[in-house]
Amino acid sequence: PVSCLSNVYYTNCLSIVPMMCLGLSGEAQTWANVQMTSRATVFLALSSLVGIGLSYTGWECRGALSATTYGLVGLMCKLLPATVNALIWDKHASLAGGLCLVVCLMGGAMYKQAPLRPEVKTAKSPLDNLPETSPCPSFLHEEGEQKTRTDDE
Repeated sequence: PVSCLSNVYYTNCLSIVPMMCLGLSGEAQTWANVQMTSRATVFLALSSLVGIGLSYTGWECRGALSATTYGLVGLMCKLLPATVNALIWDKHASLAGGLCLVVCLMGGAMYKQAPLRPEVKTAKSPLDNLPETSPCPSFLHEEGEQKTRTDDE
C-alpha cells in the first residue's frame, strides 16, 4: 500500500507539467512585472506549505471516509468561503447560484450514512463435501493405513 505522504508527493509532482504549460502560455509577461521582495517570498513559501497541508489533509480524509461522505465534506466546506465572498466582494454568485448552494447544503445537513449490509454467508466449497479419507488406493499408503484429509493440505 502507498502511504499518504507518497500520494501527496505524486499528486504534487504530477501537477508540475500542467502548471508549467499554463505558466508558459502567457504568464511570462506578468512575471516581468513581479518584484520578489522578502515579504513576497515569505508569503509564497507559506502558501506552498498550506497547499501541501491541504493536499495531505485531503488524502487523509479520502482514506478515512467513504467517497460519498468525502464529497459531502467538500461541499459543506464551501459554505464559509461562499458567505465571505458574498459579504465582501460585489462579484459573487447570483441569487440562483446562492439558492442552489443552499439546497445542496440542506441536502448535506440531512445526509445520513447508509447502514452496513449484513454479512453474507460464504458458500461452501465443493471440497467440503469430499470424504475424509484420501482418494488414493490403500496400497499407496504405508502398511495399509488410510490417510485422512486435514485442513493443512
